[in-house]
Amino acid sequence: MTVADDADFVIVGTGAAGAAAARVLTGAGASVVMIEEGSEVPAGRLGGGTVDSLGRLMRDGGGQVTSGALKIPLLQAACVGGSTVVNSGIMWRIPPWIYDRWVEEFGLGEALPARELDACFELLERELLVRPTAQDRIGGNGAALRDGAARLAWEAKPTDRSEQDCEGSARCLEGCSNGRRQSMNFSYIPRARAAGARLYADCRVTRVLPAGRDGPAAEGVFTARSGNAGARLRVRARKAVVVAASAVHSPAILQRSGLDTTGHVGPNFQGHPGVAVLGLFDRPVRLWEGATQSYEITEFRRRGIKIESLNLPPEVLAARLPGSGARLAARVAEMERVAAAAIPIRAVARGTVRAYGPFTFVRYAPEPADVALALDGLASTCEAYLAAGARAAFPGVYGLPEQVTDRAGIEALRSARVGPQAFNWVMTHMMGSCRMGADPQTSAVDFRGRPHGVRGVHVVDSSVFPTNLGVNPQLTLMAVAMVLSQRLV
Repeated sequence: MTVADDADFVIVGTGAAGAAAARVLTGAGASVVMIEEGSEVPAGRLGGGTVDSLGRLMRDGGGQVTSGALKIPLLQAACVGGSTVVNSGIMWRIPPWIYDRWVEEFGLGEALPARELDACFELLERELLVRPTAQDRIGGNGAALRDGAARLAWEAKPTDRSEQDCEGSARCLEGCSNGRRQSMNFSYIPRARAAGARLYADCRVTRVLPAGRDGPAAEGVFTARSGNAGARLRVRARKAVVVAASAVHSPAILQRSGLDTTGHVGPNFQGHPGVAVLGLFDRPVRLWEGATQSYEITEFRRRGIKIESLNLPPEVLAARLPGSGARLAARVAEMERVAAAAIPIRAVARGTVRAYGPFTFVRYAPEPADVALALDGLASTCEAYLAAGARAAFPGVYGLPEQVTDRAGIEALRSARVGPQAFNWVMTHMMGSCRMGADPQTSAVDFRGRPHGVRGVHVVDSSVFPTNLGVNPQLTLMAVAMVLSQRLV
């Protein structure tokens, strides 16, 4: 059985980029069909515990990892709303020095003019209710970073987040069951549907077709969760197919569709691999209370280090505690006094995304410079915790002392010689795998997001970024998607 439909535009993916594209296209009066591989999870089914939420919301149940000798988790959601459903709603504009590099080195000033990006930033910040975390939602965990940064005279601030009256339950990873965080399932997707957009969830796009006798079009197959497993979907686009399936899955879709016209679809995969530090205090921290990520140290942002408070539910924190047996039991008894911070880095490493049949593989490994940056970030976070009064900090690097308690330990950590396999990496904020540029010899898509030489298919997500950002990319990728989508109407 084949379900057939048609619209002016077909959008593949309903995360930040796809929803932003839908906002622009429906706002211009165009008819839109959105296709999403994951399920549409109603607010009443969000929350309910980490394990259930991983299976319900995350790609591969949270088990998506890099291939090769070093396995790094690639955290992505697979649901209507994409990873905005499970992130903390952190919003940053592209740093000026990164934008300047995009213009000077990659020639993107014409494709992404600063004035157009700024207009989109302002619109997004207004419509998605972006604001600093309220003081009464910073919590003891955010306060630990705040106090440490203040005593060290480091630049730091409450995190700017997209939310309305956050309740501070520290369970963003499970989706916001009360709808306070303005993830796409609560904001732009309902808005697009109210304007007439149609949504096919639980449908995996297998290929997109460019302009021609059979296209533009998108074809897919319904998954088991749809209740219509094996049925096919074909949506004809009168104007264009908009690909917004992420820096992992947009290149894979283009490859399966025979649209890698340059050999540059898939290489240049980048992101922000991250590490984490725990701090043990003599006072209660209760990191399961407060906004999930409420405070950030920005002192080292230009170097590629960003330190973020990370509130966790008790069951997740317990899994991160060091030790085993009686030692682990003792740590669990101290959980109320434990703080946690994440340190995503602006890595120099480049990876590759490759589709093989229905499977998608990502090869990626941090470079020595990334290891040095991670050690620097870990050491600085330990320093902040000790300055805030922590008894000890736990950087979690294999082969090094379990805890840091003084200046000597901080400097030993910073100068340690270890390989990338010594860290508990987690990869977030993926980008770059369909790099934008004028030259087909060095880029995958042109300044309108089209694979070079292809008409009727436009990529608008973070895969078109020429570099990573060093900050949370949601606001920037939504602005980029809006600018590129405005070119279509």
